[in-house]
Amino acid sequence: MKFSESTLIAVIAPYLWMFSLFAVVMPPNYILRAAPTNRHWILYIIRTVFVLYMLAQFVISFWVAYTYNVLLSGFLMRNSLDIMTCVLSIGINVVQLVVQITVYVQALTKYTLLRDVLNDIVQLESDIRKHLTTDCSLASFRWRLGLRVGIWFVVVSTFVPYLSYMLYTQYFHPIKRGIIVFFGTIIHFKGVEYCISVQTIQELLQLVQQ
Repeated sequence: MKFSESTLIAVIAPYLWMFSLFAVVMPPNYILRAAPTNRHWILYIIRTVFVLYMLAQFVISFWVAYTYNVLLSGFLMRNSLDIMTCVLSIGINVVQLVVQITVYVQALTKYTLLRDVLNDIVQLESDIRKHLTTDCSLASFRWRLGLRVGIWFVVVSTFVPYLSYMLYTQYFHPIKRGIIVFFGTIIHFKGVEYCISVQTIQELLQLVQQ
């Protein structure tokens, strides 16, 4: 069975596209499709563009975090706040940058592992369906995934960024605040990606039970 013939892959592919927009995973057309030998240059172009996009995200994030730390340090010093408050406040931004780097490195270096896992899922699904007496529709899995994961996806992409934006200091430029919130959302999306993996495994187990 190919990726295009898998019900499970067809349902999770749109979520993978959303994750790739936040540079959490490589684009699905790079992971799920093997180009012919004479067209490998297309895959190289996709990966190069993705790396440049990821690098641009990190440079902007680093610049905004540095600017925010400078502003925060000045504010804390002017108001004679204790050094621990300064260290904790700046440390949060530093940790966010470290986690962001980890997410980027994982996306660039572990995409082959992700592809192998998806290959195993496709093979298992094919083997299971050969012995399946009832047909599991694409709509039913899409509904379950949307109900159990899509809700968290909406929360992470709307309510959490809004609350984070409102909680940031008003002294910081709105655009820079928005950039910090955007890159903070990347970290939250890793949790949603994990939920999709768990839900996909659960669907395989349900197929086995049937």
